[in-house]
Amino acid sequence: MPVDPTLLAFYNLMRVAETRGEYLDRPDVDILNPLVVAQEQENYDRWSGEAIAPARAAFDFYKRATKIFADAGVLIVTGSDAGIFTNIPGRSLIQELHLLSEAGLSPGEVLRAATQNAARALGEADGAGRIAPGHRADLILLDDNPLDNLDAAGRPAMVIAGGRLYDRTALDQLNGAASQPDLARTRKNLIEGLQAQGVDPSILGGQPAS
Repeated sequence: MPVDPTLLAFYNLMRVAETRGEYLDRPDVDILNPLVVAQEQENYDRWSGEAIAPARAAFDFYKRATKIFADAGVLIVTGSDAGIFTNIPGRSLIQELHLLSEAGLSPGEVLRAATQNAARALGEADGAGRIAPGHRADLILLDDNPLDNLDAAGRPAMVIAGGRLYDRTALDQLNGAASQPDLARTRKNLIEGLQAQGVDPSILGGQPAS
């Protein structure tokens, strides 16, 4: 069974506690959707006052557990819970790669967790997760070797996704647009997601599903 440690989630909880909330104002938090931020305010207030030692102990425990699982041959995959709490979309995955490395995984193991292992966990290893004939051409093209520096994975020169190529200019434009969320679209997506799960969307403050 695959395991997604989501170390970043526990790291961010710890950092909010350690800084008494100052971590919530770090660079790139403007990418977080304001609607989600508003819903998370109670959690922000709580973790800004949490005891630091238990938060550190929990984070250390999950790192040790991740290494134990990896050494035992468990399929490790990457995840970051991006978009909730203070887990910044896009940036969070690269942070997760570093945290997996900090837990003791080799650079190769870390990169496989984000590629081949993820495809295996989803039952898509025959068509995704690696560069091979017959596989989907969803690729990131890098200037540097991520085996030498995991940060390289967060600085793609180009991205090919869904058959479309995004050069560095296009990627910069997307990054800029990410800090200007469409609240109406977000609400629509949330309502549709809740309805798909059989949840009454009136919990968002709107009208019950018709």
